[in-house]
Order: sequence, then C-alpha cells, then structure tokens
Amino acid sequence: MNKLRFENVDDSNREQVLKIKPFDEQINFIESVEECLNEADEMTLFYKERRRNGEKTSFWQPMAVYDVEDLIGFIMYGHMLSTSDRLWLDRILVDKNFQSMGYGKRIVADSLALLAGKFPGKKVYLSVYDDNVRAIKIYQDLGFAFNGELDDGGEKVMETVLPAI
Repeated sequence: MNKLRFENVDDSNREQVLKIKPFDEQINFIESVEECLNEADEMTLFYKERRRNGEKTSFWQPMAVYDVEDLIGFIMYGHMLSTSDRLWLDRILVDKNFQSMGYGKRIVADSLALLAGKFPGKKVYLSVYDDNVRAIKIYQDLGFAFNGELDDGGEKVMETVLPAI
C-alpha cells in the first residue's frame, strides 16, 4: 500500500482539484471544493498584509490528496486563532470514483500524521453531521470523540490530540 501524498492546491493542480466530487447523496455533508478554495483564498487575502509584517494569523490550507498519480481526494485544515487558537481538519472529501476503497480512513489517518508533524501535541477538531455515520465511525476509530459542542452550521464537533512526535 502506497503512502498517500498531500500537495498544496495551487495553479498547477487547481483545475483538477475542482473536479473532485462526492456522490449526490453526500452533497449536504460538505461544502463543494470550489467553496472551500474560495474561502481559503479570501482568508489569505484578508490576512496578507499582517503576514507580511510577521504577524501570526488564522489560515486555511487546502490540499490535494494523491495515491501515486491518482488524485483521489481533498482536505483543508486551518489554524483559527480567532476561535481559541484551534486547529481544524475541516474538510475531508474522497472523490466519488475512489470511494469504498478504504481511502477515507487512510486520508484521515495520514492527515493526522501530516498535522502532527506541523503541530505536535496540539488538539485538532473536526465537525460532522449526525447522519454521516460512515465518517463518524472512521473518526472514532482514529481517536476522535465528541466534545458536546456544535459548530456554526449545527454539526457536532469532535476532537483528538495529535501525537507529540
């Protein structure tokens, strides 16, 4: 089994990443990739001047997920300084053509490893709708637990602590 490869979304892969889609019955579980990229772009522009001055700011980092050369999915994580300094694994999407192949769990597990390398020992949050039972099972299997909170969209918040590598 190959290790999944994560690449920042940029001009070289953006067009392909925009083609990543869920099944129709999953559309209500996650924002479209286009919405995610627009949100990340807006935040980057909003904080651009502050970052240039060396200030630490909130951010969203969209990433394409590859298995060898196949683009299989998309994640977006962010460090939200405005909400109690929280690190979010906020968007996780396996393209419909690669679902039911074990990629969901691999993407989440490898995302956590990626984040642990950047934010060792930090708590990471994600949110999920009650009826997304497949995702909840994956998250729980990987150490996430519900913390009793709801996000702004009414999704239940889960959390885990990244290993201190």
